[in-house]
Amino acid sequence: MPIRGALNRLRRYEAKIDPEVIEKRITKHQKAIIEQMSAYFNEIFEVEEKTKVVLDEVGVSVALSPFYFAYIRALWRLVKRYSGNRLFQEIRIIEKKWQARGLNLAVMEKLRTNIFGLTRPII
Repeated sequence: MPIRGALNRLRRYEAKIDPEVIEKRITKHQKAIIEQMSAYFNEIFEVEEKTKVVLDEVGVSVALSPFYFAYIRALWRLVKRYSGNRLFQEIRIIEKKWQARGLNLAVMEKLRTNIFGLTRPII
């Protein structure tokens, strides 16, 4: 397999970021983009509203709230992408990551259970 040189890569990149090319691409797909983003915004809004309720219930500090919202968005992406054992393996990874960053595991478990109904013990 031949390797493309730096100049060839640069020219291809420049062609991709040409404003006219970008405008044509966006115009062509605008309706689909708006539909997809609208669905995303509606769904993530509901998840964030539920998150806010749980965080208020358990008395999480306002200073920590953005981190719990980041955790819940990461969890939402996993739920959209995986299922079964693989989902729970991935959840375990992000919960360990956020726990290492100072989030409370019990609060994360409550969020996971209340918002996504994922009550299975993490392996």
